This record gives sequence, structure tokens and C-alpha cells, in this order.
Amino acid sequence: MAKLYAIADLHLGHPLNATEWAKLPAYPQGSGLILAGDVGETTAHLTTAFTKAKACFTHVFWVPGNHELYTMPSASSSPDPADALQGEAKYHAFVSLAREHGVLTPEDPWMLWPPSPHPSSSSPSSSSPSSSSFPFPSPSSPSFSSLPPPSSAPPQPQSPSQPEPEKVIIALIFTLYDYSFRPPHIPLPRALSWAAEHDIEATDEHLLSPHPYASREAWCAALVTQFTRKFTATSLSHPHVPYVIVNHWPLREDLVYIPRIPRFSLWCGTKETEEWHRGGVFGEAYGGAKVVVTGHLHVRRTDWIEGCRFEECSLGYPRQWEGARERGLGVEGVVREIWPGPVEEEGGGRGGEERGTVWRRFG
Repeated sequence: MAKLYAIADLHLGHPLNATEWAKLPAYPQGSGLILAGDVGETTAHLTTAFTKAKACFTHVFWVPGNHELYTMPSASSSPDPADALQGEAKYHAFVSLAREHGVLTPEDPWMLWPPSPHPSSSSPSSSSPSSSSFPFPSPSSPSFSSLPPPSSAPPQPQSPSQPEPEKVIIALIFTLYDYSFRPPHIPLPRALSWAAEHDIEATDEHLLSPHPYASREAWCAALVTQFTRKFTATSLSHPHVPYVIVNHWPLREDLVYIPRIPRFSLWCGTKETEEWHRGGVFGEAYGGAKVVVTGHLHVRRTDWIEGCRFEECSLGYPRQWEGARERGLGVEGVVREIWPGPVEEEGGGRGGEERGTVWRRFG
């Protein structure tokens, strides 16, 4: 069975991270890799990430984080015009860049995993938007999912050693944040000053433009509406099929654990996504999530909540994975298997039981 892996927060602007990323080995034919945001800030960073990922994996998926949306002070002297763009325009420029490399984005039709074998797939580096990376409609298709219709053919018998793999839909989403991860007694107009009381202010306030939206929370609201519609449409065309949801920001406030800077929670998501893992939330046909993949926090962990496995897959800044390197682990030691996932491990397993949290400090 083809396996699906994930990593987030590569931060390739840090030379050590870029050097270690270049050492990533090739994975078996048919494998997939999710890049769950904060690859870097520039066209060069994303090109480095996509090129290496496509050399090592057959299928590659990307969602943006806040760092991809930054317009850096040095952007005016960049050789890549996209680096000087702001807000939504920069996001769409990076969507186009991903497509040039055969990488799926939140703007593309969602993939059913594992994908069906494709005759033009020959090696991890040979996939393109016209071959096995896009077994469904091309990137020029509308944003709504156009997964293939459920097969009406009778199921083929499987030998005991080759069970029929469960299909999941890989839902790539982009939600941003709306400052709602805050105590109920703190009104929105006071949220930034509340964080500033503890000397906390995200770099986003200076480098992440919401243009053409009036504010980041307005952009977030538009994105929530966009992906609510996409989940609803996909559920109607593929009823009761489960999902692997991929977003850079956590879907739930209770998964934001950053004890040194707790008020940074303002920039960590939106309460509008709190129930998106639950079956039925987008209509009776919505199958719910088996796994939710995120990054952003730089706190690697696995949680089981209501039968869903939540995976925070950050690499982080060099100091934040130093312990893994001291144990001889490279980036591949932090890459997380997402589907089907580990059969058994301390604290949890594949079945999605309520088993609490597994902290993954060393990968």
C-alpha cells in the first residue's frame, strides 16, 4: 500500500535546515509527501522544497503557512517578482509555482488516496500535472473537488495478505486565523494589546498583508466559507468517505500548547474550524476526518480526539530539532507517516482510540 507522509515548517531560509533537507532520501515508488506550510518565504525556498520533494516522492502536496505569505523587506531586490507581491496575490503566485512542479495545492481538486495506478507514472521525479500527480481534473479546474465517481463495478476479491486499502480524501485547506483563540473575556478590539502585555506580537502584523481584504480576519472568514463549500460539495459527490485534512494552522484551540508564549495563540487558528474533523458537520454525507495534519506550533505531537488522530508535524527552527540531530536523525527522522499510520505505539495506535497525547520531541 502506498504510504502518505508529512512534514511542516521546514523554514528553508535557515541554512542548516536547507542543508539537511538536501539530504532527504528517496522513498518507495507511489509514496506521497505533505508539506504543511512554512516551507519558507521566497520563490527560491519553495522551488528548493518542491524540487527535492518531487525527486523523493511520487506525489507531493502543499498548503501555505504564514511565512509563505510574508512580503520580506528584501523583496524589492529579489530576482523573482512573486516575492514582492502581497497577500492573496502572493498566495496565488505560489500556487502557480507549485503546479509548475506537479505539486497539489488547496486550489486543486482533492485527491483520493491511495491513488489508482496511472500508466504514465514511472518514477518519483516524472510526475507532472498531466500525469500521476493529478489523476483527477487538471489544476485549471474549478476549486470545487471533482473526485472520480464511486465505482459501480463489483469489488475484486482480495487475498488475505492483500486487504483492500481504505480510501481517504486528502483535503488540502488554507484558513489563516482570526484572533479568536483567546479567552472569552478578551474582546477582539483588545486582543493585540492583551498579547502585547506579555511582550508578544507576531511578525505577521508587519509582513503578512491581507490585501485585497480589509483585515486578516476578513480573509480568514472568506477562506472558511470557501472550504466549507468545498467540503459540502465533495461530501455530496463522495458520501461517507473519510478525510485526511491538511492545514498549516491547528483546527482546535485545545491543541495549541505553547507554554512559553501562551498569548501567541491569537495567530494560531480560528474557532470556526473546531468541529471540522467530526462526521456530519458539513451535512449528513460528510465522513469526517481520520487524520488532521498541521504545523505552525513547532511542538511535535500526536493526539487522539473523538476517534481522529491529530498530527503536528513541524520541523521548526534549527534549535527546535537539535535534540533529534544529536540522536543522529536527519529530516527523514522527523517526517511523519500519516496514512495508514503506525499500527501500534505507546500512547496511541491506528484505530483512533482516545489515547491522549504522544509528544515527539525527537522526531
